[in-house]
This record gives sequence, structure tokens and C-alpha cells, in this order.
Amino acid sequence: MLGSDDERSQNYRKALIEILPENLEGNKGVGLSKNCIRSLSNSDEGYYSWQFKRMHGDIDSASTFIGRFENLEDEFLSLMEKCAVAEVDQIKA
Repeated sequence: MLGSDDERSQNYRKALIEILPENLEGNKGVGLSKNCIRSLSNSDEGYYSWQFKRMHGDIDSASTFIGRFENLEDEFLSLMEKCAVAEVDQIKA
């Protein structure tokens, strides 16, 4: 709903902009500011895509690693190897 261009979504974003803080400093709420919602309003992405990029940055970046929960142990070990963690062999044992 937040990322849609329909009138209801636009009204919801406007209402959020009115009540959210100007910045995130000291923000103990939802972690959104007026500028966050303005950024979403100016984006052509859906809410979850926008939020993912906001949290994780450029998914095409060589430094981005997304593992699957179904293979958590293997994915975690693979990530540790990519980060050159010396203890990987001991953890595998």
C-alpha cells in the first residue's frame, strides 16, 4: 500500500510525513523519518523493494551476499570463507 500510486497510498504517505520526525537521530520508533517517506514517494519501486535497498544498499554490489535460510549453516560458512575468517576450518569440524 505505501508504495502504490493510488490516492489512498498517497494520502497515507502525506499523513506519515506530517507525524514522523525530521530525522532518525534519537528515533526509537519505526526507524522512518519524513525524508524516508518522501524518498519512497519519489521512487518508482514498491515498498518492500524500496525498504530492502534502504536497508541493504545496492543488491548488484560485489560485496552483497544473500544466503538462504534453508541452507543456513552452509551459507554462513560460505560467507565466512568469503570474508576470510580464519576459524572456518575449526567451525566445519
